[in-house]
Amino acid sequence: MTTSDLQREYETVHDDAARLSSGLRRRLGELFACRALTTGLLLEARVKEWRSILDKLDRKALNLPTIKALDDLVGIRGVFLFKRDLATAAAVVK
Repeated sequence: MTTSDLQREYETVHDDAARLSSGLRRRLGELFACRALTTGLLLEARVKEWRSILDKLDRKALNLPTIKALDDLVGIRGVFLFKRDLATAAAVVK
């Protein structure tokens, strides 16, 4: 797929990806709270920016069949106060 095809697809899926990231942030926050996991910062969520995708394509010489093949199009970041909470947090995410 060409870069311009990927960009068109990105623009098509961006709003859905933004809703997904927002929903995931909210739901993971609820699940972490139910398990008394203490985050040091608020959960962060983002959709990878197009410029970052271009940089990644160049840096890693990727040839993506579709924008949805990116494993980090949507990202969530959680910082936990206690190392002991990491295994539980990972289980919640899985």
